[in-house]
Amino acid sequence: MDKICVITGATSGIGWEVAHQMAKKGYVLKVIGRSEQKGEDLKQSLLKQDAAVDFEYFVADLSSIKDVKAVAEKINASVDHIDALINNAGGVFSDFELTEDGVEKTMANNHLSYFVLTHALLNKLKAAEEGRILLVASRSHLRAGMDFESFTTKKNYNIMRAYAQSKLANVLFGYQLTRYLADTNISSFIIHPGVVKTPIGAKSKSWLHRTVWSLFARFMYNTTPEASAKNYVYLATEKEAKAHNGFYFSAGLIEKSSALSYDQKLQEKLWDWSELKAGVKWE
Repeated sequence: MDKICVITGATSGIGWEVAHQMAKKGYVLKVIGRSEQKGEDLKQSLLKQDAAVDFEYFVADLSSIKDVKAVAEKINASVDHIDALINNAGGVFSDFELTEDGVEKTMANNHLSYFVLTHALLNKLKAAEEGRILLVASRSHLRAGMDFESFTTKKNYNIMRAYAQSKLANVLFGYQLTRYLADTNISSFIIHPGVVKTPIGAKSKSWLHRTVWSLFARFMYNTTPEASAKNYVYLATEKEAKAHNGFYFSAGLIEKSSALSYDQKLQEKLWDWSELKAGVKWE
């Protein structure tokens, strides 16, 4: 039976390397991204690596609940199981902006897309021998709080505070998800890639924000996309990784996440808010 992996945010940075490494392991790839051209670039690169690669690209705006549900429906129709779901896409946004769903764009793109896509693909993950879910967070969550009003209302918006809060949401969701999946065949992991030189900050509309992020990435990064991708692939594919189900990984090592991230009431509050806003119900 083919091994199948769904990846978001694989047209650049770590996701690009993850796609290539998963393809080397023989996985069928289902990749979600915003740009048709970047999808074609990834396809051609994968074909150069292996002309027999099984690859399909889906275009979607992950900040749109409607788009995430629609792309999940297409993926579900194309497979009978999913072995690994790697929620990797992330974004930073210079200015406060509400999506069509009335959600601040950073939270919509970085958290709600994970929540909605994971829910929508869950039955296919259950149909695998051993399903794996990766939620890509960040150490920036360590200094974050959760202001639910800021999810839908402009309140002294700051690009880094919004990003850190969305990454805390990833960790909170991850811990609650582990409990939800306790009696299933699915393992889930929360992962901080390390300080990696990737183009995420270059997507900002602000010249200042792009410059600061570029300088930080240039002088402060402590690992490469290739090395970081190996940690993703290990958790997504190796049998022994199942023993680490539910843990938070930082640069490949199990670490403690923030004290706030272990607050079960906060985890449940975020879960309930996400269900309500996304119009989904985890049964």
